[in-house]
Amino acid sequence: MRPDLGDILSAVQRLLQSEVAPSVADPFVAEQLMYATLLLEYAKKAWPVEHESVVEEHRDLDSTLRALMPLLAALPGPAASDLLRDVRGHLAASSADGSKPLDAILSRDREGRGLLDRAVPLGRSSAERAGADARARLRETVDGYLVRAARRQEAAIALLGFSW
Repeated sequence: MRPDLGDILSAVQRLLQSEVAPSVADPFVAEQLMYATLLLEYAKKAWPVEHESVVEEHRDLDSTLRALMPLLAALPGPAASDLLRDVRGHLAASSADGSKPLDAILSRDREGRGLLDRAVPLGRSSAERAGADARARLRETVDGYLVRAARRQEAAIALLGFSW
């Protein structure tokens, strides 16, 4: 048997708490060491399910971007058409991400969230009546994703209980 990541993180925590922290005289540095052990505790609790969280986030993001495509197509202007082109390209490139390494999926998802950021201004109210329904639906779609993402973050933070 070999140690898993949780075993390694526990060993680093013990080292920080029993060997390093007692020898530190500066209260600020000692506080930072305790904070580091808290972050290690979070990592120990999060890592066994991290792949599931990443896959869930990836699927939700791709689904949201797919839902935005017809809305972007209904909006006038070059910003919407440029974003639609970029969303199509992103989705085409990420279609096989399920078999890629975790860091590749995380990188693609950062790009996808950047595309969502670009969609936000397009959903704002405009003096133009053209595309008003699509703008409203675009706002709802992006807001729905943001609410789900916030819930996932809350669940991740809850791994530490009240200590966070």
